Amino acid sequence: MERIAAGLFTLESIAYAVNENFMTFCDRRGDAETVRIYREYIQPDERAHQQLGQRLLAKYATTPELQRAAWNAVARVIEIAAAARTQTAQRMGTACFPGC
Repeated sequence: MERIAAGLFTLESIAYAVNENFMTFCDRRGDAETVRIYREYIQPDERAHQQLGQRLLAKYATTPELQRAAWNAVARVIEIAAAARTQTAQRMGTACFPGC
């Protein structure tokens, strides 16, 4: 349950959001081809993975214990992602960078 919640649901959701920001960055820079590739190929794939995770969680996380384990995994992945983003921003000497 935790792997579904952490991977398919949470990481794919994060990837989709980061990609949307990256596409905006590319669009502002005039890189229409990268935006097209992301819009036509990458984003639909990310969304499909996230939706698969959502369906699997709805199907299999049927007890309070399994639901709690799933939510704990989601919270942990978000903590790890936030920490990684902060470390990356610090190494780059910025608070914001393309895609985030």
